[in-house]
Amino acid sequence: MRFKDKVVIVTGAGAGIGKASAIMFAEEGAKVAALAYSLRGKEEILKTFNKIGAEGIFLKADVSNTEDVQKAVNYVIEKFLVR
Repeated sequence: MRFKDKVVIVTGAGAGIGKASAIMFAEEGAKVAALAYSLRGKEEILKTFNKIGAEGIFLKADVSNTEDVQKAVNYVIEKFLVR
């Protein structure tokens, strides 16, 4: 569990390399915020997080939009770091 107690934000997590990366980090113990431009792939990745016992969320965010990114980061901080 190389990433135990770490928080990771993965962009492009709806498919492809981003999705594979999000799952890999979750398998290694990270709390994962999976970001994607659309909600495509959301249910599948959340089911995968659940199946492996990982703490993860899926957020719709356009990383070319500063406001979207700031909202996503703020949410991740609230969800995973402020306890």
